[in-house]
Amino acid sequence: MRCPSCHNEVPDGNFCVVCGHELGKDVPERHRFLTAVFGVPSESLLARRRRFAANPREGVLRPSVVTSLFPQLPQSSMIAFRVSLVGGLAVVLALGLAKLFPLGLIAGAVLVPTLAILYFVDVDVYEDQPFRVVAVTLLWGAATGIGYAFLVRAVSPTGARLFAESNGHQLLTRGILLPLLSVALMLAGPLILLPYRRFNDALDGATFGAGSGVAFAGGALIVHAFDTLADGFRPPGQVGPWLVKLADIAIALPVLSMATVGALAGAFWLRYRAPVGDRRALGRLGKPVYAVPLACLLILAGAVIQLELPILLALIVLLALDAVALVWLRAVVHVGLLEEAVEAEAYGPEITCANCGHPTHAHTFCEHCGMALAALPKIRTSAPPVSPVPPPEPAGG
Repeated sequence: MRCPSCHNEVPDGNFCVVCGHELGKDVPERHRFLTAVFGVPSESLLARRRRFAANPREGVLRPSVVTSLFPQLPQSSMIAFRVSLVGGLAVVLALGLAKLFPLGLIAGAVLVPTLAILYFVDVDVYEDQPFRVVAVTLLWGAATGIGYAFLVRAVSPTGARLFAESNGHQLLTRGILLPLLSVALMLAGPLILLPYRRFNDALDGATFGAGSGVAFAGGALIVHAFDTLADGFRPPGQVGPWLVKLADIAIALPVLSMATVGALAGAFWLRYRAPVGDRRALGRLGKPVYAVPLACLLILAGAVIQLELPILLALIVLLALDAVALVWLRAVVHVGLLEEAVEAEAYGPEITCANCGHPTHAHTFCEHCGMALAALPKIRTSAPPVSPVPPPEPAGG
């Protein structure tokens, strides 16, 4: 049959194996918001496809934490990661309620980085170069994050200096200069992999940037958490503000770093590694000349609001920044997964989809569940059938 969206002849099924359109449904309107605001070409798959390529149950512009940060997980693993994230946050907050604030800070600092490491292993992002990838993403991020934390400690006023130093000077150093340095450090490691042709799509860049960003945040936050042990396991302070601080460290701050640097690195890969025809697919968000200022703005805003706003309001604004960064990252991941739709010309023999367990012709999308096959872990491409899951409900964008 002919797909009404991409106009290719495709096998009968629930979804087009080339573009992922749900067969039998009208072609959705293009994302006018993306086209008008960010200059995304109206003919691009990002503008035409409203379902998220890594999870067709969700819209592209939905700021979901797990599907955005860990897009290459099949549905079964996605559920496990959601449970782990929620359970880990519950443990962190429980430690706060028990007034074991330093332990809560340490647990919160390692929560998202630990999930990221498990994700890297689960989806086999290392391919055949595990040491090089780990060295310039996770290890680089953790080492520079720890060094950055000691630098912040060295330049931060204490004692009498705290009262002598003006708010303007603190805003300049801790709200502008140091955050800008952090962006450069988080991005520097992944960019070492940019010349390697085996890592040749935007999804690779987003994964490497996200790994470096979350490891950097984890390293810096762990140093901060251990500093609180100087006051013992039960330092003074009311439980409420401490719980807000724990939520900052466990979720808001690492998600901001992971999503922002992942999207930024993905923009570099889209500009310098994607096929020429795909390089405009993300509009302004996919051009480093726009992506770098946006990433700096997100990280700077996260730093400034922690200095200037009340702690609860700061958390709310941080979560809003997280949502913006997650949507940007989703757009990059979405484009990265759709790149193969342009490159693949003919669909192959039937394989088993590792997400839903149904047979599908090898191409870009599963014809039963609509999942981008490139979003599934490499080690599961030949996985045996699993319990089938129903096709997704229509998702808004």
